[in-house]
Amino acid sequence: MYAIISVHFVDNAQHPIDELPFEIRQAGILWKKGTTDKDGNAGSYVIVKNGTEAKSDVDKLVGGLPKGSQTLYTNSPEAPIEIYILTDTKEKKLLHQTTIKWNQCSRIVARSKWIKINLPLTPNTAQERDEAQQRSETCGFATVQYEVGSPGTKKFATAKVIVCDLPKKIIDTAMKYRGSTAWAYSAAKSTRHPDGHTRDFSAGTNKCSLFVHDVLTEAGLKVPWIEYGRISRMLPWYQKLSPPVAEEWATAGKLATNWNSSSTPQPGDVGAYKVNYADASGHVGFVVCPGVTISAGSKTVLVNDAGFRVKKMTPQERTANDSQRETQREHDFTLFRRHKSVKAG
Repeated sequence: MYAIISVHFVDNAQHPIDELPFEIRQAGILWKKGTTDKDGNAGSYVIVKNGTEAKSDVDKLVGGLPKGSQTLYTNSPEAPIEIYILTDTKEKKLLHQTTIKWNQCSRIVARSKWIKINLPLTPNTAQERDEAQQRSETCGFATVQYEVGSPGTKKFATAKVIVCDLPKKIIDTAMKYRGSTAWAYSAAKSTRHPDGHTRDFSAGTNKCSLFVHDVLTEAGLKVPWIEYGRISRMLPWYQKLSPPVAEEWATAGKLATNWNSSSTPQPGDVGAYKVNYADASGHVGFVVCPGVTISAGSKTVLVNDAGFRVKKMTPQERTANDSQRETQREHDFTLFRRHKSVKAG
């Protein structure tokens, strides 16, 4: 009995994940330990049940595979193949498992929930190094690699982050809606507070704060609703409650019961700034990694560099930006909010 397999790692958008440490195990036995190549490949293998194939036949099978293919032997043909990723703290986390399909060729694709993001960012290697050190000391989740650079150029760098369970859950939930039009300016949307309050948002309204509220609620966090309007405050039975807007998220003294404030971004943070636009109080979204955010734009939910653009500008670009009216220029996030249950890192 034999099986031929090739193993590949991809992200949630089916892009290959390179330089990812992995292990392949079966029945508790380590078969292969290594790092994926630039195409996310973890190798090709001939699996043989001990005593069922002659060595000459196995050599022929291996000879027809790509150079460097290996032969793996098993005494447990029914046990599944297990594919692990390795963390900075040398922990193993199971990413994929599958049964062996004997006398067949199989392509095993281990898919992570992460998305590789191409952006024109200026990397801060010192910040990345400090962040990786701090995060590994607090939780040791797997390092996630993002390609950052302008497509068509050779100016690519790497941003590596280590994400704990709750921030990862927030980012995973937000990433599910990448490209969604449910929070678009032209869309009508309702949301419901766990206590029973309902709030309708009509078409022709900005909904970046609603996106943040809905993602946090889906991730299992309770977001306090705010009373708006003089009548609502004076007459308790005439309440006009709504999820917090960008201004509340960008103000350290507000939402302070459950949300800490920081000037340093971490994955999973809510980032916000406040500006008195005609139809909004600012902008708010989630930090994927420093320099990369996901938030509701006017048309779709976008992964981009909103909230980090001014920092990347040249001195000349910054001067030109500052000369614009406040409502017409780019703004960076001024505050990052972290749920108090998340360890400081």
